[in-house]
Amino acid sequence: MFDVLVFVHRDASLHATDEIARELAGLGFKVKATYASMGVIAGEVEERSALSRVQKLKDVTAVQEQ
Repeated sequence: MFDVLVFVHRDASLHATDEIARELAGLGFKVKATYASMGVIAGEVEERSALSRVQKLKDVTAVQEQ
């Protein structure tokens, strides 16, 4: 498992962060915490290759492996 932080575009609504968290779960991302006011979603993925799919989601600005 790889611990990951996903950063959401600062102009995205707080609602968008929740939508992105649901999309991440659909990609196999295990969401541990959502910090909507900061635009950060913390979680983990089983395979590093999933990070490229996460990066392609709308309003995702960065993906950082921990």
